[in-house]
Amino acid sequence: MRTLTEQLRRVGHVATATLRSCRAGVSVDDDLFGEVQRRAQRATFATPAGPVDVALGSRDWLLSLLRAEGWAPEVDAITAAGTSQPIELDRVGSKVVFSILVGFAEIPQDLAELRDALRDA
Repeated sequence: MRTLTEQLRRVGHVATATLRSCRAGVSVDDDLFGEVQRRAQRATFATPAGPVDVALGSRDWLLSLLRAEGWAPEVDAITAAGTSQPIELDRVGSKVVFSILVGFAEIPQDLAELRDALRDA
């Protein structure tokens, strides 16, 4: 498993190589560049139903709700993972997140997908 420093260094190398390629007139692999950008803007929750990508804004909103309710272990689990690795919640954490998300009539689509993925956790 890579450390955060190693991952940032790797992303930096990709960005540097991309810039060099652009300056040299070499075609940039749009898929690779898009994937680097997507990962930097999203967090992935590992759920029993499979991985669910959540926008960082949605993740931050969820974190604020968890903090307001005093769910420190879940906040720690989500913030520890960041965007570099999937967020893995234990059974209690999954139930807590589900119960918070199910309490809202309207939530962003990505959080609705997370709620649905955690329904049977």
